[in-house]
This record gives sequence, structure tokens and C-alpha cells, in this order.
Amino acid sequence: MVLGPALVANLEYDPVNDFDHLGVITVSFTTLISRAGLHAASFPEFVAHLKSNGDKIMFANSGLGGISHLCGLMLSEALQASLKNPDFSGYLDKAGYTAVPPAETLPAAQARRAKAEVERWGKLLREAGIRPQ
Repeated sequence: MVLGPALVANLEYDPVNDFDHLGVITVSFTTLISRAGLHAASFPEFVAHLKSNGDKIMFANSGLGGISHLCGLMLSEALQASLKNPDFSGYLDKAGYTAVPPAETLPAAQARRAKAEVERWGKLLREAGIRPQ
């Protein structure tokens, strides 16, 4: 719900004003796996494979905005590798949403949005004793 504005342009809710924070109830761990026979015996070998073949590799994930999707975008950006992501635009169109262009979902764009939101809500956050991380 919180990541929605970074991923979908026309949400019908505001994650700041429409909900109250009650507490953390879960932590999500992410595992990187590959198909058998990839011939990458270590993470550095995997990185080299991604950098040389990224445009041919489909990075599967749980769906737009999911932890695995965002981690894939972050990995792709950090490694400067071009990984193909599944195209969810048809699904979003059918659901009545407009997808945010992929460049706007990259970690750098999300960091700009997060900084703007912290500036926007800074006084309220300080008064509530919340320290943005």
C-alpha cells in the first residue's frame, strides 16, 4: 500500500492520510535463485553473467510493486545491468490503473519521491517522534 504511489499513477487512496500506522507486523526476506545449469557457481560469476546477458534474461517476480519486483529493479540498477521485467501494463489497464513509466520506479526516482515526502511531512513526522529512514 505504501509503495503504490511510486508504482501506479492514479491510486484511489492516499497512504499517508487514509490509514493509521499501528506497527510493524512482518519483515520480508528475499532470496535470489536461478535455473539449474546456469553455470554461475558464485555471486560474482552470476553478476558477470547478468552484465553480459542481462538484456536476454527475464527477471521473474511476484508482481508489480512486490518486494521481489523492487529488489530486481534495485539489483539491475546497482549492477548497471539491463534485465527484462515482465510487462504488467495489460493487467493494469484491465484493472483501470495507469502504470508509472519504468524509469520512474527505479530506486533513484523512488529516493527523490521519498525525500520530497519527508520534506512535505517533516513537521508532522517530528511532532510524532518518527525518524524517517
